[in-house]
This record gives sequence, structure tokens and C-alpha cells, in this order.
Amino acid sequence: MHATLHLLARTGFPDLKRRVVETLQFAIEDTTWELAVRDGHGTCTATTGTPELRFARTTLSALYLGATTATQIARADLV
Repeated sequence: MHATLHLLARTGFPDLKRRVVETLQFAIEDTTWELAVRDGHGTCTATTGTPELRFARTTLSALYLGATTATQIARADLV
């Protein structure tokens, strides 16, 4: 698993305290991942599903590090 995805999955998502499982399939370059969040904690696994989003590693890094917002990345056509 990509190191940044591993950190995202282990860090937790404290603002998502619902009992519902939220999932998102996204591709980083040629690999598709599924991020599932339940009770504020996430898991990320490789999948063969169709990604809802596709972006480069540098884009994910910019989001994770807070260098830019998702809105700015979308407006720049990087997603």
C-alpha cells in the first residue's frame, strides 16, 4: 500500500462518527483503491473496481499535506 494511503487509513477520521460505512474508489496513477470509513476510522485496500476519482501521487500528497484544497485541485483539472 502506498505510504500516504496507509497513514490516511491509520490516522482516523474523527469528524465521521456515523455508523454508516462510507466508501470511495479512487485511482492513483494505475492502481485503484477503496477507502472505507466507519465509526471515524478508515481502511484502504487495492481493488479492481472502477474509480470515482483519478489523480497523480503529487495531487494526493498536496491534499494530505494541506498545501492546497480539494476545490483548488478540481478547478485546476487535476482530479
